[in-house]
Amino acid sequence: MLPKFSILDQDQEYFYNNVYQKQVTENFSRLCIGSRSREINLLTDLLKYLDEPFFILYVLVVPRGESKAGRYQSPELTYKNLKTFLESFSEFFEHDGRMNLWVKEKNGNGLMVFDRHNYVYAYGNLNSYEEFIVSKGYIESQLTFGGEHVHYYHKEYDAQAKGVIDYFDWVYSPLREGDCE
Repeated sequence: MLPKFSILDQDQEYFYNNVYQKQVTENFSRLCIGSRSREINLLTDLLKYLDEPFFILYVLVVPRGESKAGRYQSPELTYKNLKTFLESFSEFFEHDGRMNLWVKEKNGNGLMVFDRHNYVYAYGNLNSYEEFIVSKGYIESQLTFGGEHVHYYHKEYDAQAKGVIDYFDWVYSPLREGDCE
């Protein structure tokens, strides 16, 4: 498999060890989850705790010809449609660093974010999420990686990236401050 990102001066992809951290601030509370692998499977499992319908926000930060950088919002989706989409492009999402994915329930506060660093951020019912991931062997720990790093944008995934853009009739908007972090 091709790496999504790595720490500078290291020749291998950076992995987490199935850990999570509660992050509580004045403005939000969330779980930050670092999986060893198969982040899309974790994401689809966590989405079962949210209510349909859903929206995806596909944030294309570094395009390679498939479209222009920006935010792409999907039409309303059922869990089944959403899961099919995520599984269809899971290898691309898990191994290419050009994008972030946001999945939000339409009528609630539940939100899942899969970012360019392979973190899954879970907002909403934190107790249910935590109970689930602990049952899967995740442990609570500080989540950090070694600092300076590089993202990879693989030509091998260009066709899948184009497939994502062609999959829905997306509503486009420009990138916002903070989208590229």
